[in-house]
Amino acid sequence: MAGSYQALSSTYKTITRVVAAASAPRRVRYVEMDWSAVSVPNSTDCQIQADLTYCGATGAGTGTAATPWPQDSGTVAATQVDTAISTGLVNCSAEPTTFVQADCWYNRGFNQRSGVLWQSSPGHEIIAPAVVSAGPGMRALSTNYTGNVVARAIFDEL
Repeated sequence: MAGSYQALSSTYKTITRVVAAASAPRRVRYVEMDWSAVSVPNSTDCQIQADLTYCGATGAGTGTAATPWPQDSGTVAATQVDTAISTGLVNCSAEPTTFVQADCWYNRGFNQRSGVLWQSSPGHEIIAPAVVSAGPGMRALSTNYTGNVVARAIFDEL
């Protein structure tokens, strides 16, 4: 990941997004996602809510651009074989304004001392549409955990 961690609050904080390319966008198929807290635990036990929700456009969000890295890095370390044309946006310091809560594909709570992992069953992956400059965001919020949360997605393009 690149950029600065953003502390959680009682409103959703976008940790990472996969954004469809401006030219020839592709559908993105999520096969695995995880979230976990990485700061010192709160003194009282608390929950964190995580979701994957569709964001209809770039909106007013501000974050750090990130290049998705393939799991097959080729025959030489740090040599990409199949680079995604979708881009990434990580650690938003200003939230995108175009999330569509009705299009929430995944929502799960977890404890600050644990994490959450979602793996699809074959044929039941989450597939986002190919819409220019749009794409789902992996977000989190908590009413009393104000530390940092990281997220990771394994996806491919169709």
